[in-house]
Amino acid sequence: MKPSRIAALLLLSLSVVAFPRTAFATDTAYPISDLNLRSGPSTRFPAVAVMRRGSHVHVHGCIKNYTWCDVSAGRHRGWAAASYLDIVYSGQTYRVPVYAERAEIPVVHFEITSYWDNYYDDYEFYDERDRWYAYDWEEDETIVIIDEDDEVYILE
Repeated sequence: MKPSRIAALLLLSLSVVAFPRTAFATDTAYPISDLNLRSGPSTRFPAVAVMRRGSHVHVHGCIKNYTWCDVSAGRHRGWAAASYLDIVYSGQTYRVPVYAERAEIPVVHFEITSYWDNYYDDYEFYDERDRWYAYDWEEDETIVIIDEDDEVYILE
């Protein structure tokens, strides 16, 4: 192998080590209180489980206004109110709606049919899916207010 090619490969490998790139900068969040994990991005959807305060939660992404995030908590998958999730980014703790964009949390879409078919076909509420398929969750009026001290207030 030519010395210039070796140098190029060495430089490339150093840049990968020095500047690693993941899907997004953080994928772990922590509930700030015991928090319901829901079967959709609204408090009206059935609860799947309760996430304990401070537990590790894997964030798959959030809907476009960063009010709800698709997460995994243990063996459960569902939706969590983003205002009750903290992320650690560059050594600092932030509420997800405050820092999600900078932390590069991806925006995802909720499509109830495939989501419920993938994760909830063995849950009791799955039998009520026709009712929930017709529910227009995007019309829910949830207002998230975050003050200068990163205190979060939710008005519904």
